[in-house]
Amino acid sequence: GLAREVAAALPSHTPFVSLHGDHRIPGVLTMQPEEERGAQEMTHHLIQCGHRRIMHLSGGRGLAGSERRIRGYQTALKEAGLPFDPNLLVPAQYSIDAGRRALRGWMERNRGELMPQAIFCGNDGSAIGCMEILASAGLRVPDDVSVCGFDDSLAARLSMPQLTTVRQPLHTMGYRAVELLLERIDAGVGRMEDDHPRPIVFPTAVVTRASVAPPPVRDVRVPGTLVL
Repeated sequence: GLAREVAAALPSHTPFVSLHGDHRIPGVLTMQPEEERGAQEMTHHLIQCGHRRIMHLSGGRGLAGSERRIRGYQTALKEAGLPFDPNLLVPAQYSIDAGRRALRGWMERNRGELMPQAIFCGNDGSAIGCMEILASAGLRVPDDVSVCGFDDSLAARLSMPQLTTVRQPLHTMGYRAVELLLERIDAGVGRMEDDHPRPIVFPTAVVTRASVAPPPVRDVRVPGTLVL
């Protein structure tokens, strides 16, 4: 997403459409998936599978999309009567390497403590990074820890095991964005007169695959000696 200072410098005579915008841009229409609902439904799915200690490896704090997914996660916990544990909300970034670093850091800080039964990652990339760290620590997905992501990217379908995730309609969003841009270009107009136009929101759906299973019967703890 664009930083606030960059967004403020965008020319007013040029039409723009924002997809997954981190910040609202005056006069620019935003398109976004139902991130809060998608995160809520994914967390609810994990709870239905029997998980109670659910970690959320979020995106960067303060970013609109990340905060919507965090709210969905927290709402599902509250609806199920489960306490929110701040130690299980781990900020990261949306990449494989960031997922590796975030989970590695958490495990190093929590040696010998209980592992989460499931890890809901803010995107598929960070989820794949998590699975790599779990494998390095000798933990199996989903036998010891379930892992899921958000996006339904090609990587989610190619990972081993295949990744349970939240599907967002990226193709439809991109197609609609181009349609709107062409309409505004043909009309010869730049930014919209309404400084805060209502966002266009697209539905999401939970896609279940092999990376999520019921939690193990035994407690799984963070290994005391980590080779990560």
